[in-house]
Amino acid sequence: MSRPSLLTRLRYRQLVQPITPTELESIPGEEPFDDDDNLKKSSRHPRVELSSLDLAKPRIYTRILYFFESGQTERPDSPLAHDPSGRTKSPAPSSSPSSPTQRRTRTSKSKHYHYNQSDFMDPMLLQASLALVLTDFFPLAGRLLANHANPSKPFIECNDRGVLFAVADTMTTMQQIREGDFQDTVLPSQLHPVGLYPASLRDPPLLGIQLTYTQDNSLIMGVAMDSSVMDGVSLVSFMDAWSNITQGKDFSPYPILDRSFLKQYSLDTAPATTNPPVPVAATYRHQRINDSPPPPILFDNSLDNLDVLGDSDLHTDDDEDDDEDHQGRTNKSDSERAQESTIPRATTGQEGKLEDAPTDLPEVVQEPEGGSLHLFHFSGAQLDRIKKLASEQNIAAAACAADDKEISDKWVSTGDSLIAYLWKMTTITRRMEPDCKLMCGLVMDIRNRIVPPIPEGFIGNAILSVFVQMPVHSLLTTPLSLPSRLLRDELQVQTADQIRSAMTWIQRQEHPHLIETSSNNPFGLDFMVWSFRKLDMYSPNFGQGAPCKVRIGRGGFGGGEGMCIIMDGASSSSPSRDSGVGTSASAVTGGDGGVDVYLGIQGDHLQDFEKVHTEFMEGLLEPGGEDWQVL
Repeated sequence: MSRPSLLTRLRYRQLVQPITPTELESIPGEEPFDDDDNLKKSSRHPRVELSSLDLAKPRIYTRILYFFESGQTERPDSPLAHDPSGRTKSPAPSSSPSSPTQRRTRTSKSKHYHYNQSDFMDPMLLQASLALVLTDFFPLAGRLLANHANPSKPFIECNDRGVLFAVADTMTTMQQIREGDFQDTVLPSQLHPVGLYPASLRDPPLLGIQLTYTQDNSLIMGVAMDSSVMDGVSLVSFMDAWSNITQGKDFSPYPILDRSFLKQYSLDTAPATTNPPVPVAATYRHQRINDSPPPPILFDNSLDNLDVLGDSDLHTDDDEDDDEDHQGRTNKSDSERAQESTIPRATTGQEGKLEDAPTDLPEVVQEPEGGSLHLFHFSGAQLDRIKKLASEQNIAAAACAADDKEISDKWVSTGDSLIAYLWKMTTITRRMEPDCKLMCGLVMDIRNRIVPPIPEGFIGNAILSVFVQMPVHSLLTTPLSLPSRLLRDELQVQTADQIRSAMTWIQRQEHPHLIETSSNNPFGLDFMVWSFRKLDMYSPNFGQGAPCKVRIGRGGFGGGEGMCIIMDGASSSSPSRDSGVGTSASAVTGGDGGVDVYLGIQGDHLQDFEKVHTEFMEGLLEPGGEDWQVL
């Protein structure tokens, strides 16, 4: 396998705003006036208050990568074409009168450039449809601002600042990425337009999208969403709506953007049963408030991807007027200046002014962000074997009690057994002290667990975390059935009443962002799982096929030891990706009913996990069964 070039070169980036501006709203308690000046003073941008579930989430960019494969094998017009010496050079000018190079206006003072259009996943079309869908998802084009009346309760100001949209190129080919099993080590750098932490940016967008075109004309779409604004279900809804709009189709369900209705689930809203009223006790199992929070994230240019490229490469048609406008800007208030950014506020109507890509764009080198997540694939047959082992051990334990009812209660799901297996195997390889007590956490969607259910189409966070705890020596010496059953029992405890109690407990906290697990372990020792198995991550289809692969981006969810993300393998509708190279990820994930597991384990721990994982799975294989290869 040839080693891919990890170089990524930016073509352009800009803020994409809703095609229909968001209307201002009247300030509560003030009457609008007739004249324009007073009307402006009595109105403001609409605001979306974050719910307690939003505020309890750490503010970090959740980063997803969608891989769209084209049938074209080479892109000779790539601005990253190489000469035989290996140096990067620009494409040769065409002799045709329609050559973009000949159309460039040499007298322009601004550096306008335009990417090479392609029949596959045209970036202009995707940008235009993004502006259309943001009309319905307009809070995503806003900004998260501090609430001066209550600093711990920020809100989204729907000011149409825009979603950060970037287009880039890489010398890597999709074939090289497939042969490298889609691991972090073979992926190009800088596949997202933002870093990992919004707090490190001057004007952090709530959503960032980057289209990175490979040398063989395929596309890597990097999507970064602010985790304090929406969860995975909301992201899938947005991606489905965007892809449908791109094809000229309608979408459903229509997004529900207001989160205030979640307050109805609080126990504090129930009618008082005593006089005077006594607050109802509320609990959030295995959670507490950290009295010694970590220091805040300081501004760091190494994480600010907007500064990596330098402000000199961002220009609009109004650059000539900058000196004239400077005096006007200095008279603006701090809040008004905070709304400005070095990114040009371009909309889809300005795309025609962009020309061919210049050859002097800086190379983008990504700083390390979070930890790498190593990809393992579990086929459907392997999942069945793990579940069978855990289930048989459960039934055997129940049979000892000679109670038929207990036997029927010993059922565990495939997810229970897989998480228990991963928890146990990673604990073995991380060499922890036997008396150490470990937590295993699982993020749980509460949309259909609470009464009444949260309406379909809700955009926001509707997730809670559940935890189980075991000493290391118990986890390693007991059968797989025990941690599997502990997880199942904890999920069954999460009734509608328990979920309402947890939501009430969060709402009562003055600083919900300081919520953490009650474990005494330092961060990184516990095991935390995000499962996307019930989400159709492969559903976005922009008119040229579903993605051939969807995976978590580098540093997604913070990365680091103890992180685990579970996603379905490629859907059966995805194009065949059999590269004919052994049993790599590209050959085994094509709709085999399996899952992709991303583990945050590094160095020696990773090597040890691969060893014990292989040995354990080989021990489960029946005589004559198919062998398989660890990725």
